[in-house]
Amino acid sequence: MLKLSVVGNPAFHSLSPKVYQVLSDANQINLSYNRISAEKIEDALEFARTIKMNGLNITRPFKESVIEHLDKVGYQATNLNSVNTIRIENDFLTGHNTDYFGILKTIWDNNLILNKKKVLILGAGAAGRTATFAVRNLNAVIIVWDRNEEKAKEVAQEVGVNYITTKELTSNQHSFDIVVSSIPPNSLILSQIKWNSSQIIIDTVYHNSFFAKNKTKYGFNVIVGEKWLFNQAVLSFEIFTYKKPIELHIDNEVLNLEKKSFNSFVLIGFSGSGKSSLGKEVAEKLGFQFFDTDIMISNKQDKSINEIFQEHGEDYFRELETSVLKEILNKCNNGKSNAIIATGGGIIEKAENIELIKKIGLPIWIYAPIQDAYNRINLFKNRPLITNFENASSLFASRIDKYYTASEGIFINNRDFETGAARLEMELKAIAKLN
Repeated sequence: MLKLSVVGNPAFHSLSPKVYQVLSDANQINLSYNRISAEKIEDALEFARTIKMNGLNITRPFKESVIEHLDKVGYQATNLNSVNTIRIENDFLTGHNTDYFGILKTIWDNNLILNKKKVLILGAGAAGRTATFAVRNLNAVIIVWDRNEEKAKEVAQEVGVNYITTKELTSNQHSFDIVVSSIPPNSLILSQIKWNSSQIIIDTVYHNSFFAKNKTKYGFNVIVGEKWLFNQAVLSFEIFTYKKPIELHIDNEVLNLEKKSFNSFVLIGFSGSGKSSLGKEVAEKLGFQFFDTDIMISNKQDKSINEIFQEHGEDYFRELETSVLKEILNKCNNGKSNAIIATGGGIIEKAENIELIKKIGLPIWIYAPIQDAYNRINLFKNRPLITNFENASSLFASRIDKYYTASEGIFINNRDFETGAARLEMELKAIAKLN
């Protein structure tokens, strides 16, 4: 089975797992695709090597910063100074860029003729820069804008096109036939531009898209971000699998992708990874209920976790975890109430527990490097199955695949607590269904 994931900050809103499910089902490829939230790209790459992943898709803000950490970079990615796809073979990381193909394919699929059309590129980051290079080859009249004027000027000069200042763009003296937007949906400039019904918008954003929300208001034609996402994923899929995917009806497949939101979140992961401390902090910030399965079990039995293991063994403890998960499921109204649940490190050892976790809410693997996790465990010496570092490492290795397949989001927690808590809060806010 191929182990793949998208990496970003944020990442949990990504539809990439859905896209790859469509591609893998159609092409009969066995793969598991996840989402990784990381503070630094090097943290994600270390994680990928640790659990022996086969490939990564890279999204903002890491498409440029990842390059220095790769062993080899493809021709297109080198030219664009942007990597969105990494193939991993025997710890050797090769970077590619499929965004270039993605936007061209999106333009071709929609039968757009850009010859001598006036095109505005919003954003001069990795995606905007790639779009500028791609559209330049279609004989369009291109103007680049970025809130950082120097950045827009730099990209414009590099590609051989023009740039526009914020003052000029908001003066409403310029009209554009086509707009390619790679900026966040809450960017102030979007509410300052004078839009009109004759414009065609090519959006790279699909989560809370400004253009999708305002299509009726302004009357412009929107080519949704899901189409670009799908088209670049097709080539990435080929890079990962060495198999050319069959042609799919993109409108049906893309537009039917389900954008889910969740009421509850269940934190899984190895002992000492920070599930309880992060979970409690973020639950308080979001106004969610907080449950800790180990504390609930200890209180019910009036014994420490160590005492329960010593007197009754691991199988008995796993049954207690099952019972507590059923209780939480009931308290959370079958996953309809807002809650964060921190679980014990071995809760995924029992299949029934994984099923219950998924009924309660979105399973998120809180990951910390084993040395960091062991250092935290060693402070308290309250984990019955962990006696030394070698033992901890062996137990961690035996659970990696279970954490990976049980989770639908991976949160790398190896920075300071405040930074980690703020990032987890941001990730959950983006996908939470607040009651």
